[in-house]
Amino acid sequence: MNETQQPVIGLHAAMVERRYGLPEALHQAGSFGAQSYEIDLGIGTPGEEWEERRARLEVQLPQWRTAAAEAGVLLSSLCLGVLWQFSLASPDEAEQRLGIQVVRDGLALAAGLGASAVLLPVGQPSGVEPAQARAILIRSLRACLPEAAARGVVLAVENVCQPLLFGAAELLEVVDAVDSSACGVYYDVGNATFIDHDPVQEIGLLGKRIVRVHLKDTRPIPRPQLALPKVRISGDFEVWRRRTAVTIGTGEVPMGAVRQALAAIAYQGGFIIEVPQPPEAVTEGCRANLAAARVLFGTHDHQA
Repeated sequence: MNETQQPVIGLHAAMVERRYGLPEALHQAGSFGAQSYEIDLGIGTPGEEWEERRARLEVQLPQWRTAAAEAGVLLSSLCLGVLWQFSLASPDEAEQRLGIQVVRDGLALAAGLGASAVLLPVGQPSGVEPAQARAILIRSLRACLPEAAARGVVLAVENVCQPLLFGAAELLEVVDAVDSSACGVYYDVGNATFIDHDPVQEIGLLGKRIVRVHLKDTRPIPRPQLALPKVRISGDFEVWRRRTAVTIGTGEVPMGAVRQALAAIAYQGGFIIEVPQPPEAVTEGCRANLAAARVLFGTHDHQA
């Protein structure tokens, strides 16, 4: 990141939407001082078919665009959290086809919002070796490339602590095999420390492949009572019990070194903060994380 350029700093849906629903969450994000926002199409309502949900989302898009414009918030990216239900790496052909369709529809929805990237959290399918899952994922991503190119939206695969994409080496294997400017890495600096990886080293390895960055800080505080997600794919969700996400700059992620590493690769993609907040702490938590991110990664003087 160019030291003289002010990055766009925003909030992920998990920061706000445990208290506010869309489109009110967008107004609140703007009032907190966020410059951008990442909508998350989460796992959805049990039993609701994707086609039904997609049609409902299309109706809601104009409200979200209007709210974002009124709040002065850029809809920079769209997270397809629904992919925790339909793995792009599944050996089951029907599930794989559905995952590809979800991504293609997500690209259209993202373009309708004005978002330039779609975040793809890819889970580890049951009974499949990570290497095989990566090979399937590569084929699935290639099948989505024409839609991504047509929409002008980048496919961004995230390091979500899953065996098939455990760290930088696995992300490199997938993105380099896809070999397209329409596919890159959405790097979460806190997810790296959840699995005892060094985000500074991984940023250096991934380099220009990083198209978006999540900011998250962590502490080694176990959460044995954490409710794990109820999803169709197996994944490795026990990792989320090992640490706790905390306000940026108060944990173990070396944020200063992260900034330097991103500057070294000339990263320009902005930042989305993803430190999930309980409903009662949304206002203070969002403001505290935004303030810390401005100090650590920029000097944007928005009056929150």
